[in-house]
Amino acid sequence: MSLQAKQERRRKFAEDLAKRQGKDVEVIVRENALPCLPAKSLLKFRVVCKDWCQLIATPFFTHNQSHKFRKMSGLFHQSQMGGLAPAFIPVDVAAYGVPDPSLSFLPVPVNIKSSTNGLLLCQGQTGEKRYYVCNPVNMQWKVLPKQTCDHGSDPAVVLVFEPSVLNFSADYKVVCAIASVEFPDATEFEIYSSEKNSWKLSREICFNQKVVPTSGLYVDKTVYWQSSRAILAFDPISEHAVTHGAYASYRSCYIEMNGQLCYGSLAGKKLSVYPANLYQNTMPMNMYGSKPKLDVVVDILSPGNTSGARDYMGNREGAQVLPSVSGDVLVFKTGGTITSYNICTKQFKDLHKSESGQDYFNGRFFAYVNSLVSVSSI
Repeated sequence: MSLQAKQERRRKFAEDLAKRQGKDVEVIVRENALPCLPAKSLLKFRVVCKDWCQLIATPFFTHNQSHKFRKMSGLFHQSQMGGLAPAFIPVDVAAYGVPDPSLSFLPVPVNIKSSTNGLLLCQGQTGEKRYYVCNPVNMQWKVLPKQTCDHGSDPAVVLVFEPSVLNFSADYKVVCAIASVEFPDATEFEIYSSEKNSWKLSREICFNQKVVPTSGLYVDKTVYWQSSRAILAFDPISEHAVTHGAYASYRSCYIEMNGQLCYGSLAGKKLSVYPANLYQNTMPMNMYGSKPKLDVVVDILSPGNTSGARDYMGNREGAQVLPSVSGDVLVFKTGGTITSYNICTKQFKDLHKSESGQDYFNGRFFAYVNSLVSVSSI
């Protein structure tokens, strides 16, 4: 179906819905379509008319958009070179973006540590190295109180934020896996709650477990870290931890697809994604029934791929699957090229391509959702 045909189909659907509900098409669009759009598009739509401008600025609309819009919008990149500012790589330049990708609106230079549902968790590069939670769209931010435990030079910290349609003033948490002081080779957890604005040390202790600091990921109400040939899963509500025998190797990572933790691997000319199968174990956390089967295999050298990723065989040293969310778009890096693959349209697209072919992206990547969520209201 062509783009014009799709637009005509959507127009007729809106007209039919308006007739059934006895409303104008503009009202239907305003109530049903606008909250499903990314933040950058909504900020542009404020100039359409005074009513739209006032609507988009209301706290209720902001709350509704943060709950409904969950699509992969791009990647924040944090270089491992000390002192360098973050950068943003959008999946679609026209649709997604932030006004200040370097996060210079924060009071100090920072390193990004985690990204969840439109919010970023950052840490100051100098001084006390305090944590900051911010939304790069509206440039709102909050500095967290100083933690009571030693998080180390490279903290294994994850931001936990789940927009809820029922809870207007949503809560977020920050979970850090720390090395136990009392027990050798054990991991404990310190948790910050925005509701209480304080840190507390959990009673949960995992023995014979040391996590990889840069591997933290929040998926489906659970925080995951990679440990020694295993996954450490932590429920921030019950504060219960479980170890699973799954492992992500070189050139692969754990990603989120449709609310499920998946394993993305780049080997040969194939990009493969499949569930981590954690629910096969006896695990009391988040057992909401069977999960959908998610198996995706992409041929990078397929005839339909005209992106720079076709040079993959000559850039094997820089090959790597990158984090992603929502399940619509997969992203991978091959040498100096960052490429996206849309699972629905089966199209490849270069998001960044180095002219020299050298790999300058040697740090961490964070999947990002373009949300209007207000930090000040949380």
